[in-house]
Amino acid sequence: MQRDTRARDRSLPGMTGHMITPGENGQELFFGPHTAPNSFKRSLESLIELMKLFPSESSNYETARITRTALKTACEFMPTDDVENDVQHLGEEIHELLVHMQAPKYSERLVSQVYVVPSILNLIANAATFAEDCSKPEFKEELGTAELRKASLEDYDRKFARLKRNFTAGKDNSEYTDVYYRKQIAPTPAPIPSFEEDDRSEASTVEPEPDAQTISLGEEQKLSDSLSPDFTPTNMLNQCCLEGTRRDVLYRITSWFDDPNEPNVLWLTGAPGTGKTTIAWSLIAELEKQQRSAGEFFFRQNQHSPYQLWRSFAYKMAKFHPAIKAEVYNTLVNDNDALDSVDLTFEKLIVGPLKATEALLANRGPIILIDGLEQCAQGYDDWKTLLETLPKWSSLPHHCKLVVTSRPQDDIQKVFEGKDVKRIELLTGDVDSDTNDDIRAYLNHRFAEMRKQDKTIPEDWPDWDSTWKLVEHASGFFKWAAIAADGIQAALADRERHLSTIIDGGPATKFDSLDEYLEEILRMAFGGSPAEAFRATMGTIALSKEPLTMNDLEHFLDDRFPSDSGVSLEDTCYKLLPMVSINGDNKSLTLRHKVFKEYLTDPKRCTLSDSAFLIDQSQAHRKMTVSCLKVMQKGLKFNICELKSSYMMNFEIEDKDAVLEKHIPSYLAYACQFWADHLRGTSATEKRDTEIVNLLRNFLHLHILYWLEVLSLLGKSNVASRSLLAAAEWLETTDKDLSLLAADASRFALTFADVIADSAPHIYMSALPFAPPSSLLYKRYHEQFPRTIKVLHEEEIRWPAMRFSIPTNNSVYAVSIHPDGKRLAAGMASDTNVLVVAVATGETLFKLTNHGSTVRAVAYSPSGKRIATGCDDRRLRIFEAENGALIFGPFELHSDWIRSVAWSTDGQRIVTGSDDRKVKVVAVETGQVIYDTAFHNDWVRAVLYTQEFFLSGSDDRTVRIYDAATGAASGEAWVTGQTGYIRSIAISPDNRILAAGSDDSTIVLYNMETRTMIGQPLRGHTGSVRALIFSKDGQRLASGSEDYTIRLWDVQTGRKLCDPLHGHTNYVAALKFSPDMKQLISGGEDYCIRFFDMDSLPLWGKSLGGTGPFRAARSIGDGSTILACDGSSFWRWDMKEGQVENKLLEDHTEHLTGMQSAAISPDGKLVATAARDRAVIIWDAEGGKALWGPLEGHMDDIYAVSFSYDGKMVASGSDDQKVWVWSAVTGERVCGPLEGHTGSVRGICFSPDGKQVASGSNDNTAIIWSVESGEKVHEPLEYHRDWVYGLAYSPDGLYLATGSDDYSVVIWDVATGERVFNPLTGHGGYLRAVNWSSDSKRIVTGALDNTIRVFDVEAGTLLCEPLTGHSNTITAVAFCTSSFNEGHEVLSASMDGTVRVWGLKVRSFTKMRTFSNHSDWVHSIAVSPVDDLIVSSDDTGKVVIADIVTGDFKTSWDAHSDWIRCVAISADGKKIATCSDDRTISVWNISDGERLVGPFDGHTGTVLSVEFSPGGNFLISGSEDTTVQAWDIHPKFSALNNPLTIYRGHKGAVNAVAYARGGSLIVSGSADAEIAVWEGTVSDRLIMRFGGHEGAVLSIRVSGEKIFSSSEDKTIRIWDLSTGRSLVSIIHGHTAPINAIALSPDGMRVVSVSDDASLRIFDSETGEPCTMPQRTSSRLLSVALSRDGALVACGGTDASVLVWRVDMIRRAVWPDGFIRKIRKLEFCMVDDQGVLSDFSVPDGGWLRGSKSEAMVWIPSVYRTGLWTPRTVGILGALETALDLRSFVHGTRWEQCRAEPVPTSGKS
Repeated sequence: MQRDTRARDRSLPGMTGHMITPGENGQELFFGPHTAPNSFKRSLESLIELMKLFPSESSNYETARITRTALKTACEFMPTDDVENDVQHLGEEIHELLVHMQAPKYSERLVSQVYVVPSILNLIANAATFAEDCSKPEFKEELGTAELRKASLEDYDRKFARLKRNFTAGKDNSEYTDVYYRKQIAPTPAPIPSFEEDDRSEASTVEPEPDAQTISLGEEQKLSDSLSPDFTPTNMLNQCCLEGTRRDVLYRITSWFDDPNEPNVLWLTGAPGTGKTTIAWSLIAELEKQQRSAGEFFFRQNQHSPYQLWRSFAYKMAKFHPAIKAEVYNTLVNDNDALDSVDLTFEKLIVGPLKATEALLANRGPIILIDGLEQCAQGYDDWKTLLETLPKWSSLPHHCKLVVTSRPQDDIQKVFEGKDVKRIELLTGDVDSDTNDDIRAYLNHRFAEMRKQDKTIPEDWPDWDSTWKLVEHASGFFKWAAIAADGIQAALADRERHLSTIIDGGPATKFDSLDEYLEEILRMAFGGSPAEAFRATMGTIALSKEPLTMNDLEHFLDDRFPSDSGVSLEDTCYKLLPMVSINGDNKSLTLRHKVFKEYLTDPKRCTLSDSAFLIDQSQAHRKMTVSCLKVMQKGLKFNICELKSSYMMNFEIEDKDAVLEKHIPSYLAYACQFWADHLRGTSATEKRDTEIVNLLRNFLHLHILYWLEVLSLLGKSNVASRSLLAAAEWLETTDKDLSLLAADASRFALTFADVIADSAPHIYMSALPFAPPSSLLYKRYHEQFPRTIKVLHEEEIRWPAMRFSIPTNNSVYAVSIHPDGKRLAAGMASDTNVLVVAVATGETLFKLTNHGSTVRAVAYSPSGKRIATGCDDRRLRIFEAENGALIFGPFELHSDWIRSVAWSTDGQRIVTGSDDRKVKVVAVETGQVIYDTAFHNDWVRAVLYTQEFFLSGSDDRTVRIYDAATGAASGEAWVTGQTGYIRSIAISPDNRILAAGSDDSTIVLYNMETRTMIGQPLRGHTGSVRALIFSKDGQRLASGSEDYTIRLWDVQTGRKLCDPLHGHTNYVAALKFSPDMKQLISGGEDYCIRFFDMDSLPLWGKSLGGTGPFRAARSIGDGSTILACDGSSFWRWDMKEGQVENKLLEDHTEHLTGMQSAAISPDGKLVATAARDRAVIIWDAEGGKALWGPLEGHMDDIYAVSFSYDGKMVASGSDDQKVWVWSAVTGERVCGPLEGHTGSVRGICFSPDGKQVASGSNDNTAIIWSVESGEKVHEPLEYHRDWVYGLAYSPDGLYLATGSDDYSVVIWDVATGERVFNPLTGHGGYLRAVNWSSDSKRIVTGALDNTIRVFDVEAGTLLCEPLTGHSNTITAVAFCTSSFNEGHEVLSASMDGTVRVWGLKVRSFTKMRTFSNHSDWVHSIAVSPVDDLIVSSDDTGKVVIADIVTGDFKTSWDAHSDWIRCVAISADGKKIATCSDDRTISVWNISDGERLVGPFDGHTGTVLSVEFSPGGNFLISGSEDTTVQAWDIHPKFSALNNPLTIYRGHKGAVNAVAYARGGSLIVSGSADAEIAVWEGTVSDRLIMRFGGHEGAVLSIRVSGEKIFSSSEDKTIRIWDLSTGRSLVSIIHGHTAPINAIALSPDGMRVVSVSDDASLRIFDSETGEPCTMPQRTSSRLLSVALSRDGALVACGGTDASVLVWRVDMIRRAVWPDGFIRKIRKLEFCMVDDQGVLSDFSVPDGGWLRGSKSEAMVWIPSVYRTGLWTPRTVGILGALETALDLRSFVHGTRWEQCRAEPVPTSGKS
């Protein structure tokens, strides 16, 4: 068996890599003077590509860099023409391996494999060295003979092959050894990694400059006597950084030495123990090499005063250069006060000499170094003065530099803040890879010293993993690493135990020397007696879950620092600097290392000053809990970020970070995320704390949804469920009602986690409405949000079964529960840890560490005192269950991964199963192998242990049973008969039934007493069965699968107990029942542990019944009864009463599980099924028993079966390319086999008279057969381009319809075999079902695109929009033609397990027609007042004329060179006027497009509006130039091109003009928001001007004495023409500017269109809406009515003209016209905006509006049964209807909330 074909099983979840910059990935590569052999060059290029997939901080990336260097060197030394073919072959092998490793499926292994990948890279480097040396003469002797070289190459072949195999299988074994060992021919000294080499002389100074003064020895003695310099440091080289460490920080500092753009003062700061002093020594060494060290000063506590510093530097600088010496000497001689004070010494002996010698030292600037500044004695008055001198150094010449190292002490920090100083901080805690590498190098150095000290210590001790854990614990704190190493060295005799103790304890490990060190820090900062402020502040910082800012602390500690206390928060924080870092402009505070928290919170360690510094964790957590709850109580509110629209997802919020920063301060964000963590930290005695209880009551009763809103916006909604569970547990003994509310709210947060994460508004819009009405949270909050959807069900709704989930860092492969049910242990992939968590809250209690790789097996012992783990590192480990301590092992038992472990009933033995094909039983305490079996011939996936037996299941498809007393095999292996690997086994509690789950998706049951299989395999999963577990009573079996679901089975019947349990988003790998059987717990590869409530299982109700994929459906009787058949049952559904009955089809289990097709007889009494067993069975539908069959004859799977119209015959078609016809009365063959197809027969049907049968095939043809003769009636019907699946005869027998995978339906004349009518197209998937209406005029089709379409056969058009709602393939469709539904319903059956009935007469908004003659926005439309011509214009300057009734196109022409803004038609219907952005107006002949008049160009801006006078002799126009102009269009005057009259008075563009009172008045509307009325065509007198709109007037219409106007302010207003007074209330409804209005002929209706993409009709007398808005997908710009008012046309930005029937629209009165019923439930499925007039549920659950706006999210459990507007009924799913009468959304979403009731001010 080839292992690499099963690599998918080894794969681990993906890990995102980081891009490698060009400088890092080797793009600078070149090949020197020679050309490298092609194979090695390709290998190098492949490695460079591979390196791009490594995260740059990974150890594997570093190894790859070394390998790249080796390959590059080999390429440079290897000429092409001098390399043997066998070496070239080696390079090719390397190239192919590197390409193989780049496959996407292996990307995560490049990081997760810490043995194999480095082994491959190291072997490649070794091979590169070998190949390089093959071309070097000096190595010929070393390489030996050709035979020796050949042996080496063969060794490379073997090792590369083995490593490739392990990499491909995901097996991370350490198998690397070198093949070639190069002898050192010409050794060279190792370079110092940090600095360039230097051949400096031993002298530390240079010769004096030619003009320098010379000093006598006596005078030098005076310098020494006067300055008394300090010479404390000795053994310089012994205190430098280890070679190769601290490279980054040393590079940054040495680069600063010569950078003229940097400040000349550098402050190196870091917490105690970060290695500042060793860095200082290394810098001194480098400065000595560069001859630039002008002095160093190492402060030591209580040894140096402030006075000594500058005196010592004055002396050392004098020694550095004679010129400085002269200046210092002269100052001492001539200035008696130079030594009087620190500042005078600095100014006269440091600043003065350096400035005086500036020119001499410019090329070799002196650098001085001060180390440990905080160690200076600070009790002197001049300490502050000394600090003030330090930043003054920046005034010195730039080449004179100062380095200062110190702890981050508050007064030192403040003196450098804001100054021109370069700061480098040595971090601890979350440190970079360089620092970790340095500590690792230090530890390796210490361990090497230990191995030298004790020769018995193995060379590979300690292992890499142990060292790395120490590095992680150190987190950049060198002091901790040094003390830990000291502790291990002091206990070498018991080194392994001591090492494990330190690794397990981490920063909490107690070291006396470390505690003394920490005490010293505290004394220095606080003098041994801290104020209460210390504990409050440090407790908050130490226990915070993420860094807090100074501002955050002020809100959390507002009562700890009253203004009259004399203690400020900021001063306290700065005193904490040795332990706390303050970073950034926001002054973020973080502990420098975890060791400070461990010390300060441990009462056994923190005993300084009678434990004055001790932080009581419980009290600190209590204070933070109270503070967080108060912050939330004060800060949380509805729509906290003032989001404008519910359509917007969180990620779509513009400038989201700025919005969050503005509305959600960091302290509120912290409180929302972590209040529950602090609540958990309180002690049990505080659970009756009334302050916390009252704060929680306030939170749960008033703010919980607002809290979820904040978490949603922060992207932290995943913490909600667990936080509420913590509150529920905490409240359980204090306030039971509050506890229940918190638990219920946790279910809410978990159930709606997806939508909460996606959109904050939809917490209210979607999540709350879908909560069960019985939910405590729903009851408390739903009345506060009344304007949301109302969700209706006929059945009681409960919470989904999943109670909560625990996110993990990686895939969960194993789960085990403590016998008391309070804890569980979970084994992880690649994480090398086992999590032990509390079942009640999901809180991680501790981790079982020390694993070397993925943990695939975990098991609690029967007593619950121990935990056993099996790992990919081949080892078994036993841990103490109470604290996680390793007590036995690791025992290396196997040579491959351990897949499974199980305990014996007495807890003394453990059985293990491994990929090495062995099963072993070992003694727990010694690891001694008791039984070693090797019966399997493939991987052992699962083992079990009972009192009498132990068992194993294997990839060899067998289960073996062994005698527990002897280890011998008990009987023959059970060959389960499954076709896939056995992935899981389970045994019932009474040991009588064994279950095995397989890769073939089945489960088999085995009787342990009779050793026989029980019944048929359990089928239902669609993926490998990875986990099995029996219930405590043995009556139920749970299974987890790679199909992401969990199923529960009745063990006695083999039936499914409930719907699948959903929740996992990847493979389910582990299952366990809790001991009390209240929970089912699962682990999966979706990085999650999930808890399912056994009391909330989705048990099938009366309307569900546990349906499977439906294969057939039809209606009978009066059409109200629907019959259907799924894979195991026959269903009868009374739609009138809503009652459902089902009858299981008995026996023939194998046939039913392989069912491919089914048919129901017309009278509903018989069911025919066809299956993969090559048989047909005819069943009694009422009794469920088989009447005839299996009917055998076919030689392959049967995919098609059909009844004749009289129900007396059944036809079947098979993959054997044959058709058979059977008697449904006797079960005998009627005819067949009918042979003629050259492909599988996939569709079949009878003619109405039963004389013919038609078949469709994979050969793309259909054949009509004579049943009587068995002959073809015609030659095969050929037209389709793909498989023919669906066939149906028309009821009149004249036509045959064939549906194909080419997405089309073709109609054939049965008599001639010729194609008739046009093909019916439109589906986006393969056709699977076709049927006819009773009148043979309509066809209904179903396809793989999950839609149903209804066609008019003759016209070839759709009768309604596609019917959407199914979520899987449509298998059957039919018309329900009867008195019950009058033939206006169709039904469909689907693989989604539902049957739907659809109403074809249900009101929809299908438009009458669309004109698509335009290619740009349609700004204007007009309809002729004398005929049915519609004129439209667009932004290309084109005019189009068509017939509005018939849709016939008439003519078009290009009228303008720019946008046409308006068209108008004269009263006689003969002329058209147009105006444009080209500033002209023209008049055209409507019949032929000939220009009659114009162009007029009197306007100086865009002409926006135009209108004919009633008599047709004049025009008026409005323009952006703010004027209205009148024109005489009589040819006699029009040639003058001058307006008759110009009307001036508007202050903005004139958007609309109209005539009134027979042409005697002119009305205009402007962007100035005013309407003007002018006199006549000749006079320019302004009669009146009035306003009222709050935005530009966009459209004007006049009817009698009324003016109608629409505006940018989204309103329509009606005015009195005589007075300008508003006549009715302002008309609202549109949500965007109203671009155009039109009036019905009687003036009683106003039609409007808007930028909100809707068309609306209002009553002109009342202003009330007359109909539902008609929604479109684009903005609407223009509107017009036909002359009789029956049709309305609108144009918009989609370049089309839409035409609607007004009478249809008028019937669409909302909500009365849209009320629907599910039996007794009444609802309206359309919102008042018409946005959700038609919908289906796409992936992700979002219902979207006409412009894809997110309207509402539907939970997955309701999607299959969701009613759409055309739904009449649904079988097989929970029917769910949405009542949208109160639903507000979009920009109105904030209105969903009821106005808060004012309070009295008392709480």
